[in-house]
Amino acid sequence: MFCQKCGIKHPASINYCPNDGQDLQPVLAAHTTHRTAGYCGSCGKALSPIAQYCQHCGESHSSVNINKTADDLVDGVKDNFFSLPAIAGLSFSKKSIVPVLVAVGITIMLTFLAALVLKTQVENFIVDNSFGEITKVDFQYMDRFIAEELEEESMMNIDFPNIYNLFTYIASMHSIDFSFTGEISGSDEGEFFQGKFDLISQNTTLSLLPIVVFVLVIGGVILGYYIEKNKLPFWKSILQFSFVYGLFLMISSSIAGFTFISTIDIYYSMVDINIKGTFPLIESFLMGVILAATISGLAAFLKIHGKNVFSFVKTQASYLQYAIYSIGISIFGLSLFSAFFLVFSEGIYEDIPEVSGATPSQLLAGPMGMWTWNLSHFIPLNFKAFDSEEREAFTLQLFSSFEELSVLDLLYSGDFIKELFLLENGVPLLLKVSFLIPAVLLVWVGYHLYHTHKLSIIELLKFSAIYGGVMALTRFFSTLKVSASISGEELFGLEEFLLQIQPNILPVFIISALFALVFIAAGGCLNRYLSGPVN
Repeated sequence: MFCQKCGIKHPASINYCPNDGQDLQPVLAAHTTHRTAGYCGSCGKALSPIAQYCQHCGESHSSVNINKTADDLVDGVKDNFFSLPAIAGLSFSKKSIVPVLVAVGITIMLTFLAALVLKTQVENFIVDNSFGEITKVDFQYMDRFIAEELEEESMMNIDFPNIYNLFTYIASMHSIDFSFTGEISGSDEGEFFQGKFDLISQNTTLSLLPIVVFVLVIGGVILGYYIEKNKLPFWKSILQFSFVYGLFLMISSSIAGFTFISTIDIYYSMVDINIKGTFPLIESFLMGVILAATISGLAAFLKIHGKNVFSFVKTQASYLQYAIYSIGISIFGLSLFSAFFLVFSEGIYEDIPEVSGATPSQLLAGPMGMWTWNLSHFIPLNFKAFDSEEREAFTLQLFSSFEELSVLDLLYSGDFIKELFLLENGVPLLLKVSFLIPAVLLVWVGYHLYHTHKLSIIELLKFSAIYGGVMALTRFFSTLKVSASISGEELFGLEEFLLQIQPNILPVFIISALFALVFIAAGGCLNRYLSGPVN
């Protein structure tokens, strides 16, 4: 049985299409109507607008309907008169929410398990490379360990809160930004002193995100199973699943953060200490919702409609088709580049002492995948650095000349940039040809979307704008920032440090949109050349 509205095949036992709600049951007669658009309910192929019968299988396009009586209309008015419109996806019922909670509960447990394994691996690595100075017991009582080290170095006895736990890894796995701020103030022999410090770490744990992706894919498959089994509405279930997972991540970030406020005696002076370590809660919630909706939602969709995925995409409005293809291209490209650096990073960075070895070099895989994906679209990367009074800026492009790269020799951060992107002898050939990956993908999509856009400039611009918007969203993951500042009166001088690598958001949108416009049109032209013009 094929849906007459979307054209997707369904079992005979289903009365309504789960994609669009179309009634699949036979309609009794009172008057006859003829459909001129949609899909044949017998073979699933598109209808001819002028044919009364399907030109493929002979099925009639006519349907008969029972006219409603006045009593029926009155009953309908009575049923709907006092009802308030429900907000789609936010209403809950026991039948729908229980399976979703089971799916998201399993996903959360898998997230805890992944964080526990990661925590164990990190601790083992630190212990093995500390030459006996740090033991596993120290990690169990990290607050006590830090307090003992601080007392030994500065004679300050501070009772720290629990600043290290499993939730720290959960927040880090999702690449949530971390902010560490503090203020110390007091007086010494009548002289007031004050010191402040700020440390911001943004996207430095991006390479851990594939762990979350793997967990959310499993959660999405489980959710898809329950959607099929219980015949739940697809989009509503995805929204509920994502909302609960976002709450979980927000609560985890709240637990992972800490606040320490105390007054202690240092050398007969009373000193006020206020220290905070925070993962932003709003960012955590939005990150959880977005990741769950996109990754688990895609996995659930493939679980349910894997065999008919292309048929489903073809039946959607053009803007939805373009969004699906744009997101798919970005996910594939980012995964490909990140996987490349993950596999070959040890060999690539073996000559850099700071990141030599498998584990340190692999931590660069996520950011390098993001940066290479931007460079492959001819999007420039902007570097900013300063250390106290030294301030520097540099822009790297996919085809930067030797003259442009020579500026790195004048920068104190130049050696780091050259080693990170292997720029010792110019831009590497493999980096230069990276643009072929998104170009080929866009040509392929343009070829298959030719029946939709037909090289119409409006449709091409629509696709380009959507693709540029998707690339602009990835820009927020493409920024790496580590900054620290220390300042004070009578206690500290001014010390500052910043390392930031990012593409600017407006050039990301414009350049990637133009990039997509060129190659999506090329794919359409290729289709027209090979297949002839579409009538």
